[in-house]
Amino acid sequence: MMPQQLQHYRILGEIGSGGMSIVYRAQDTRTGQHVALKVLHPHLAQEPRYLKRFQREALVAMTLDSPYAVKVLDHGQEDGLNFLVMELVLGTSLEQYLTEHGPLPVERALEITRQVAHALNAAHRHGIVHRDIKPKNIMLLDDGAIKVMDFGIAWMKGVPHVTQVGSFVGSPHYTTPEQIQGQQADIRSDIYSLGATLYRMLAGVAPFEADTPWGVLQLHLMATPAPIRQRRADVPPAVESIVQRCLAKQPDERYQTPGELLAALRAVKSAQDAVPARVATPVAAPAAAAIPRQPLLPLPEEVPDVRAVRVRLRSQDAPAKSPARWPYVLVGVGLAGTLAVCCLATLLGGLALYVVRP
Repeated sequence: MMPQQLQHYRILGEIGSGGMSIVYRAQDTRTGQHVALKVLHPHLAQEPRYLKRFQREALVAMTLDSPYAVKVLDHGQEDGLNFLVMELVLGTSLEQYLTEHGPLPVERALEITRQVAHALNAAHRHGIVHRDIKPKNIMLLDDGAIKVMDFGIAWMKGVPHVTQVGSFVGSPHYTTPEQIQGQQADIRSDIYSLGATLYRMLAGVAPFEADTPWGVLQLHLMATPAPIRQRRADVPPAVESIVQRCLAKQPDERYQTPGELLAALRAVKSAQDAVPARVATPVAAPAAAAIPRQPLLPLPEEVPDVRAVRVRLRSQDAPAKSPARWPYVLVGVGLAGTLAVCCLATLLGGLALYVVRP
């Protein structure tokens, strides 16, 4: 049964449990600070390999100083119980979030990848290889930040190894070809696992799926994952290229350091930020090409009476009347009549002279 207090840490309640340990919420009675207390299962403390792994986690995490990795504040042993004291991280695991909500927006997936890469970059500077990067070990905080958790199987230069060369460590869906083959993992292994995690964030599924864990491991060794843009068309080609390079089978073909990966992520973000700026920039049209404004149509209250409009339209559409021609006709008829009378009088006068001549 768990005691109510370990050293100066008062246990307030259980947060969660796993195969190796139980995590409690506790309070430091000296400072009042709330912390997470990770306690190794008592039956595992009897096995040296689990005890050494637990102690290694404390040593590695206390060495690492990054705002994107969980901090181990203290560790100790009391009444046969081995424990780690960590900063209290409240949030949701990326695994749980993806299970409940599905794929993330591209920008959010890239931001999480960037923060994890910063944690790996800090680890790389200290000669630390996490060896188990996966959504379950990435905690999403309420303020949008992330914390990389669980350095239990991490490898650190200068620290005795817990696992033997030739043995497999990691999680099948996010492990690497070299770890499957029992080879030594390095920082490029963490980059591969982060690429698999990014694939899951974008596609909603891991790069490889099979009916058994062994089937998944075989696919890591021999298969190529489906291009991310076949699963999701809104992923930019540059992002697809980052995923593909992270998931290269050969470590030499991946990004060689987290710094290289961060540079690639920055280039994608810069390109995305530049696109709205270009679209939003107005282009002034030449003055000669300006289209003249057309007069506005009259408002409804300004429309004239419909009957008046019809009358005016009829008067406008009727053909124009030709000038009156009857005065000219009368004048013509009068002149023709006068000419005819004159001709008749002349003819009769000549006939009369012919008749009376002896």
